[in-house]
Amino acid sequence: MKIKLPSEKQVGHLTLLRQPGSITTGELNALPFEERLDIVRSADGKQKCQLICEAKDGPRIVRSLPSQDLFLLAKDVGLRDFSNILDMVTPAQFTNFLDFDCWDYDHLEQSAVLEWLEALFEGADADKTFDILRQMDQGLLTLIVKRFLCALEEKKQATDENEALPEADRGKNPETFKTVEETLNLIQNRDPEFFQQLCFVAISEGESILEEEVFQFQQGRLLDQGFPEYWEARKIYTYLEPDNFTPNPNATISPSYPIEKVSPGFVAKADDGEALSGLFDNNGTEKLMWELVFLVNKVMVADRLNFGDPAQTGNALAEVKDYLNIARLFVLEKLTGKTEVSPGSLPLETLFRLGFSLTVKLGNKADKLKMTSVGPLLDGPFQEFIKCLCLPKPHFYKGMEDNCRSGNRPFKNLEDIRKAEQWLNRVEIQKRLFEDHFQFDLSLFTAQGNQSSAEKGPEDIVLSEIFLTALANQLLGRKFSPRPIPCEDIAELHQMVSSQGKLHPEIHGKTTGWLESLEKGGGDFAEFCLEIWSEEFCPLKPDALEPSYIGGLLIKV
Repeated sequence: MKIKLPSEKQVGHLTLLRQPGSITTGELNALPFEERLDIVRSADGKQKCQLICEAKDGPRIVRSLPSQDLFLLAKDVGLRDFSNILDMVTPAQFTNFLDFDCWDYDHLEQSAVLEWLEALFEGADADKTFDILRQMDQGLLTLIVKRFLCALEEKKQATDENEALPEADRGKNPETFKTVEETLNLIQNRDPEFFQQLCFVAISEGESILEEEVFQFQQGRLLDQGFPEYWEARKIYTYLEPDNFTPNPNATISPSYPIEKVSPGFVAKADDGEALSGLFDNNGTEKLMWELVFLVNKVMVADRLNFGDPAQTGNALAEVKDYLNIARLFVLEKLTGKTEVSPGSLPLETLFRLGFSLTVKLGNKADKLKMTSVGPLLDGPFQEFIKCLCLPKPHFYKGMEDNCRSGNRPFKNLEDIRKAEQWLNRVEIQKRLFEDHFQFDLSLFTAQGNQSSAEKGPEDIVLSEIFLTALANQLLGRKFSPRPIPCEDIAELHQMVSSQGKLHPEIHGKTTGWLESLEKGGGDFAEFCLEIWSEEFCPLKPDALEPSYIGGLLIKV
């Protein structure tokens, strides 16, 4: 197997660049331990498993990796391929695997526990398996033993009475009871006194009380891994008013991080040269990486994501980096020349909340505009734009970059925020034009059964059609009003606004100038509307002026 060398090498506090290249497993084993550990941490999937299994000191490498990293690896490759590595894990790591994977909130899932035990028996010898069981969290082991004893008792009763197994056990893998018996027999044979103690506590304790006690300890262990309780995690989305943001470099940064271990591999390549630029200035790299891990884990709890899904973990990391990047750039812009505080001196959680709040601020404005009289009548791109901002996590409307695109994506940087602010301003200008200057009764176009065009119901009518219809009436010598245009006037209007299949320059100039005089920025709305005539009305031949083919007008049929 050829192994790709990282492009950087850490020597003390220095980061050295290295010529790219590949080495064999034998050459890897000749490298210093810290360098080999970094290569293993940065590997993915089956290659990571293979590197660990072929390492000359695999158990030492496994002990140096955090439980979350190993758990994600297990979920990535599957327990069957991961089972050999279980021969190298510590009891604390195995306990963490069960913490991550075997609880449905406060209920221990026996089927999930059995899967891990089956993998343990498959990958580790009896001595290692007993050592893990003997030294893992005793409360958790007691609860597992209690469940196993109950399962065996139910099986025995069903057999004695010549009945089928209990409904809960039907359809289980035939290996289920084999694993249950194998686990109990192993503990009993290796340490009868310990087994008796387990059974005594398991039988004497009520199951619900025991499970609640074990759950509380499980929550504490998860907190040590950066996974707080749900409602505590939701505080990550507490709003910070960007306009009033004052950096506090002395703010408390999360609990102590386990920097004696390398951080999980999913953040190994997090510093991509942009999102975290400058954040390393006042913090050690490993400390910052652990702070980032805890932040991502908190987001995953708050969003109810699956801890064991590498794809969801990667998506959470990408989202966190986006918000950090937005906040970093905002702080640099806001504080330039005003303070010595830099983004790198602020807690990542504070930056995350600030970055998220900048998008929420856009969403709040969008939500208010949505409820105004023009909200239901916005043209397609602006309607979609508002919809993207009103999502629980506001998103960037792709049409802001390219008017031929649709859909949305997360906000990536401060430039995205500025573009959205510009578009919100465009919508606010439209609101002021219609409410303060045109003063049309827009309720007529949202109520069922009122004015409509040949092809549209009231729910399809948009602001551009209302404005262009009023403009058409004005050009035809009537009042500036959005009353639908009679069919017989279409040919005359076409002749007035068209010049060789294009919009007449004079119409364009006067209209944009007029709206700009009414409202600064109003000319932009005029441009948007007249573009519809340019594309859908002016190019039509005089003998092809069918109402169904004409865009940008309300036509009375």
